[in-house]
Amino acid sequence: MSASFFRAALIAFALTLAGMGGVGLVAARFLAPAAPLPRFITDTFEFTLAPAWGCDLDETEYVCWKGKPPYEAIAIIALKRRGPQDNLAAYEEHLSTPQPRESGQLSTIRSVKHRTLADYEWIEAVHEASEVRNYVTVYLATATSHLGVVATFSFHRDYEQVVRKEMDVMMTSLKIHQQGP
Repeated sequence: MSASFFRAALIAFALTLAGMGGVGLVAARFLAPAAPLPRFITDTFEFTLAPAWGCDLDETEYVCWKGKPPYEAIAIIALKRRGPQDNLAAYEEHLSTPQPRESGQLSTIRSVKHRTLADYEWIEAVHEASEVRNYVTVYLATATSHLGVVATFSFHRDYEQVVRKEMDVMMTSLKIHQQGP
């Protein structure tokens, strides 16, 4: 056998390996399940972060944001030990009232409704221009046996459809640990 035969056999072997490896990578890319979304975990709650979202503690509240500054959307999650005023009726009454902005103008209330998320009943209120002009804010409030929980999601109205889907990903995965701060 000549050297050209061995060279041709070696090239054919290398091409076969490369081809099989490429087919394997393509198959793995399309057949393997996607990596799970990251979870944001604190001592009182945890939830799945939607893609491109991050969260951190800012003094007494947890602040979450999407993307890089200036943020397309921001969320603030606050928890406290439940007091007598922490109940769905009080939350609903408060969120059914237009909220004043620094300019003195009042927000426009789009809706106030009860909603079940992650095994808890929440009051969900959607206000326009309650925090910032041209921004929509979704307020979610609930009370557990130990905690009062309020989450706000504010986003420019041009991003509403996308952010509402991401908000649902995060809030439907919320787990509240009963012992409060």
